[in-house]
Amino acid sequence: MRKIVVALSLTTLAFAGTTVYFARELARERSRAASLDHPAQTSPEKALLPQLPLSRPAADKKPGSAPAAMPESEEARMNKVMAEYNRRFLRTLEDPQLRQDQLVQYKMMMRMQLPRVAQILGMSAEESDRFFELLALQQSENQERHVRCNLEPGCQPGSLEGPPPREKEIADFLGPERHRQYQEYQRTMMERESVSALRSRLSDATYLSEDKAESLIAALADEKRRMQAEAVARGTELRDFGVATGRLFASADEQSLEAHYESAQANSKRLRQRAAELLTPEQLRVFNEMQDELLVSLRARLRAKEVAEAAAN
Repeated sequence: MRKIVVALSLTTLAFAGTTVYFARELARERSRAASLDHPAQTSPEKALLPQLPLSRPAADKKPGSAPAAMPESEEARMNKVMAEYNRRFLRTLEDPQLRQDQLVQYKMMMRMQLPRVAQILGMSAEESDRFFELLALQQSENQERHVRCNLEPGCQPGSLEGPPPREKEIADFLGPERHRQYQEYQRTMMERESVSALRSRLSDATYLSEDKAESLIAALADEKRRMQAEAVARGTELRDFGVATGRLFASADEQSLEAHYESAQANSKRLRQRAAELLTPEQLRVFNEMQDELLVSLRARLRAKEVAEAAAN
């Protein structure tokens, strides 16, 4: 299971860098199509909306004329855009300079996605540079095999099995101990985001040291694993809800929205208790404040869902 999680997380990172490109390409294509169907419509916002084809009144159609061709569906149009992007991507790889530029971008992306990983793994500057280079190569090669699969009839990207490219090379480069630390780093990404948000809200006087931050990350991750184990023992799973300030966890077997909220509230209390073992009173106050904000946000979302369900019924 760990290997699957790691592979999925790495695959997700691989496509993160190209999401903006996809969105822009799709927006441009839709905008061009919309301008052809509706020349008078110039609003960029409206250009992104699906357009209904205009048809001529029956009186304007010439007798005996052939039926007009069916307009291309939005899905078919999107598939064409995606296929063209995939072909352009492969052509880019044929150019050594463009391929190198792409690796530089991936390298930058990986540094942003994995903050402080080099310090945590105790890497020198040279080791860190090589590590991120290997990760960049992994993401590029992983994306390439998915793109080629998308262009191959009958190939399903979800059917691509095995570890991501360069996985063994990365493991050999890190060595057993640092590779174990790196896997643990990946498993605690959710907690790292939460603690990073906490540190950003603390004042200079209540600064949370690196060592304390790592201890808090480990404690929160340990408590989450306990919750997950308990959920599995009940024959269910743990669901998470989060925004920029952190994560809440609730049992998936709760039938009512109120029970779902109470489950998240109880699990939030457990996280607060673990944090209280490590944080100063002022640091804990901010941590609890962030948990309160998450509960308010979750309550609002559950109420909105309740209203939507009532309207549907």
